[in-house]
Amino acid sequence: MDSSPTSLASLSERELHELRQQALGYLKQHQIQTRIENVLNHLCVQRPDDVFGYLASGLQEYCQPPAISRLDAYPTVNSDGCDVTKVDVYVTYKNETKVVASALSSHQPLELQASKVDDLQPLYEQRKTAIGRCCEHITGPIQDRLGGENAGLQLAVDDALRKFADELAAQEKARSEEDATGGLQQSIDFESGKQTPAKIKSGKDSVRSQKKDAKKGRGASIEVIQNDPPEVFPPGSDAISVTSKAICLAGAALKEVPLYQHIAECSARQEDRTYSLPLPLVTVFEHGKTAPGKLALIKEFLLFPSERFTFHEVAGLDNPLG
Repeated sequence: MDSSPTSLASLSERELHELRQQALGYLKQHQIQTRIENVLNHLCVQRPDDVFGYLASGLQEYCQPPAISRLDAYPTVNSDGCDVTKVDVYVTYKNETKVVASALSSHQPLELQASKVDDLQPLYEQRKTAIGRCCEHITGPIQDRLGGENAGLQLAVDDALRKFADELAAQEKARSEEDATGGLQQSIDFESGKQTPAKIKSGKDSVRSQKKDAKKGRGASIEVIQNDPPEVFPPGSDAISVTSKAICLAGAALKEVPLYQHIAECSARQEDRTYSLPLPLVTVFEHGKTAPGKLALIKEFLLFPSERFTFHEVAGLDNPLG
């Protein structure tokens, strides 16, 4: 309804009365009068120099928590030139929706997985397919589960993502059991049919073939040891990990605290904490005649610093040791 003076003057008494009742109900519903009076009372007691800054900070505690409004996921390239997934987290806070944080998925370079150049193209296609599936998971079911969640409550976000992972695992298990049942049925059909399996060589035939190969100069076959198979990750793990990472970064940005502090505050215990960096180990190399003989060897010493040292003291420990 238009609240300009011209429009209010054109309203009837009944319409003005209804408008006043709606305004009073709105103020009472949100406890606006009580909360503003509370902040004004503290203002008169504290008497700060920045009056409006004090009012803004005092009323901020009554704001609604930052809520996740949208997740955008799309393929991009990281600094190493690898195809990865990027996630943008949109958060609604103080009646404003904007991108608060972004994160990239982590992938191993494909050159480390391929033994030949010809093997790279299939790996590139598999990577693009996996990234497309990852984007569909993030903008689809993951966004539906996290929409409206508090971006600062990382435990609740991770719990929702864990339930989604369990659903994907159950679907994958049902699909595997269905494929196994289909393979068993095909085996039964093969045994009941009239096809004859390939003839299997006996031990004597194998020995004879090896002797023939030796006479022809071909020799016995060489067994090639295959590389370890690539690690198989649970379905949807790439989408879940990058989403959790992006929302964790968003929570730290909203609190305006470092990431490590936000992660520490996500634990169940909320007592006062003091943060410190872990002490680094110091490696010292010694070169020269350290043993009898003609070889000049190198000795390596690993120093464990005492707990009484700080990180900066240990990092600056570059003096020669006797």
